[in-house]
This record gives sequence, C-alpha cells and structure tokens, in this order.
Amino acid sequence: MAYFSRIIIAITVLFVFAPAQPAAANDCITVFHYDDQGNVLRTTTHGDLCKEDKDEPVPERASPNPNSKKKTKPPRAPNKVPPVPNQIVIADPPDKLLNQLGRFGLRKIDGEFLRTLDVNVLVLVVEPGRTAKKVILELRKAFPGIVVDLHHAYDLSRGASTKKLLFPAKMIGWGRVPRTCGQGVKVGMIDTGVDKSHPALIGRVIIQRHFLGKKKKPSDTEHGTAVAAILVGKPLPDGTSGLLPGATLYAANIFERAGKKGKRGTMYGILKGIDWLATVRVHVVNMSIAGPPNSIFSYVLKKGIKKGLVMVAAAGNGGPRAKPAWPAAHPLVASITAIDQRMSVYRFANRGSYIDFAAPGVNVPTPSRRGRAFKTGTSFASPYVAAMTALLVAQGRQRDMGVLRRRLKQYVVDLGKPGRDPIFGWGMVRARPPC
Repeated sequence: MAYFSRIIIAITVLFVFAPAQPAAANDCITVFHYDDQGNVLRTTTHGDLCKEDKDEPVPERASPNPNSKKKTKPPRAPNKVPPVPNQIVIADPPDKLLNQLGRFGLRKIDGEFLRTLDVNVLVLVVEPGRTAKKVILELRKAFPGIVVDLHHAYDLSRGASTKKLLFPAKMIGWGRVPRTCGQGVKVGMIDTGVDKSHPALIGRVIIQRHFLGKKKKPSDTEHGTAVAAILVGKPLPDGTSGLLPGATLYAANIFERAGKKGKRGTMYGILKGIDWLATVRVHVVNMSIAGPPNSIFSYVLKKGIKKGLVMVAAAGNGGPRAKPAWPAAHPLVASITAIDQRMSVYRFANRGSYIDFAAPGVNVPTPSRRGRAFKTGTSFASPYVAAMTALLVAQGRQRDMGVLRRRLKQYVVDLGKPGRDPIFGWGMVRARPPC
C-alpha cells in the first residue's frame, strides 16, 4: 500500500496586534503520517517542547479518523439531567394569556423582566392532572408564535481524566504571561460558582452573582473554579497560569443542588445570567454547559447577541453519535471541541457540522479542593478559545461571531481532513497574546 505524510507545523502564530516573531527553535513540530485512506498511522514529533513524545502508533481511541472500525461504548448522552418537573418557561407572554393561566392549569411561581435584553420571562408550574408537554401544545395552538418550552436543565461538559500533567498553554503557543496580562479585558462565564479563596484565584478580580431558584442552595464550586483558573488564574510556582490573569472575571453561577449529590443549571438561571453579562458588557461569555435545544434559550440568545454579547461554548461530551449540544450548536455561538497533547480528538467529544475549533481539553491541570487535579472534557477546552476571542473584542474587533470566526481561522493548525470537518472544525487555534 502506498503511504503519504501530511505535515502539520505547530508554529507560534501571533495576533495581528502583537509584533510578529519568528518561530522559536524549541517549538514542537508534529508530523501526522496517513495511509492513502486517510487513516492516521503514527505521529512523529520534533523539538524541545515535545522531547518526551515518541514516534508511536496513534491510539485507536484517540484517532481523528471518523471511519475507525473499532467500536467504543459512548458515554451518557449530553443531557441526562431531566427538565425541572412540571414546569414550563414563557418568554414575552401574550397579555391575554396572563388572565387565562388557570384555564390551562398553570400557576406562576417565578418571573422577571430582563431589562438589558428587554425580555419578560415567566416560570410556571403545571397543576396536577396535566403534563407540561401537553400544556405547551395547547398554548402553541391557542397563541400562535408564543415562545414557550420545558424548563430544561443543563449539565456541565466535563469527562473523566486519567493521565499525567499536561501544560496546554504550550500547545496553543500562549507561553508564560505576566500577572497583568489581560488588564482591561472583561470575561464572562456561566457555570457553577467560583471559590475565590482558592490559591490560584486569590488576588484576581472576580465579580460573582448567583442565579438560582427560590430557596435553592448553590452546588459545589469545583467545576466553576477550574474554568475560572484556566481563564484568569494567577501564575503559580509549578508553571501553570491562567490565560488572562489580569482580566476581570464576571462569574454567573446557575447551578443549584439537585438531590443529595447532584447539580443542575436551570434555563431560568441561564437567562438571568445572560442578561447580567449583557448589562456589564463583557468581551466574551464562556459557557461550559451542554443540554438540549430550547426555543426560549434560542430566543434570548438572539437578544443577547443583538446587544453585543459574544459567546463561546463547549461542544459537549456525548460521544461521536450524540445529538448536537446546546448552546454550542446555535449558529451564532462558537463551538469548541477537546483534543489531547497529540492533537487527537477527545474520544467522547460530540461531533457534527457545528464544531468550529479545537483546543486542549484532555488532562488539563486545574485547581481542586485538594490542590491540583487533571480535568478532561470540552468544558476545559472552550476557555482557551474564549480567552483569544476576548482579546480580539477588547482590541476593537467587531462583536460579530462571523467576523471573529474568520479572524480566528487565520491562526489555526488544521487537523484531520483539510479544511473544516465535523471532528476538529477548522482546527486548533494557536496564538500568542501581546502581553
């Protein structure tokens, strides 16, 4: 069989607002060896940054080849968190409906006018004897065009991690940055709460608000703390650092306790979080959450985008056959998948035409309650592209995802099939900040 090699050179590419520099001698060059069917046979790495890597076959489980014949059991679907029982959400309800709630077996339990987005949101409970899905059908028939849906709950886009230390900033060419890198940049995130007392976050500028249901308690802060540290964590003696330690982080906590050890982020919490982040005019919103499509979510996302919000989201960890995860699948949101240090896709990452870019998301070093942990999942990949996007917007780039996608494409290392593909999107974005 005839073989050929495709060479992908991972050089340090600089944003247009940073002075260009030649590639350093110790950059890591990865050569992917393919057969004539497009299957990856092995990789060869060259350079000081990857001295420990050896020329060896690419593990089947991490192969970027979508036609791999080896079967892997897919993990749980991207949204196993059930909707809030017997509840629906309506955006901008018709005036006539407000006087007829009893007719449809509905009772208002919460609601708020989101001033920045100019959206009135109602949370309603369905009385016993009726189902939420049936009531939604009745409302759509009685009020054509009404924006109503189940009160969906959303999960965190995280997976399991089992390997040794990985320093992802080297992969994306970010390098070490000073504590002031990102000053003047405002980064938003929708996640769990953040433990601002963690050593990786002490001294960082973090403004946090909670958007939970009435009488609900916040869930643990481990996931949100990890994502916050990737975004704005201070440089530590072990060499790890947040991408923009000088930035201001606006953290919207939407996750509340569900059961003894569970957690869920509700649609109502997400809507209020988006409204707050639109009010404070963050340069980007990172959403490391995943769930099903929802008409209310789509309606409010469009409102937020019209107000200038720029959103980056995790692609989801449902596996190659999973349905598209939202909000990443929304066309006006950048969708980020996860790759490992060999630039192979995370085996449980979602795939599809909505994938935009890839970033490190396997065995990413993050803070934990015990000091240091290694996290895996598209949750931990999206902050890397979010940080790059925030810098572009802060430097005056148009708050338009189409424009920003085109700009980010200029800094990609193409992975998988040439051009955009459903596994890696356009490829891994690699850039160095002007810090």
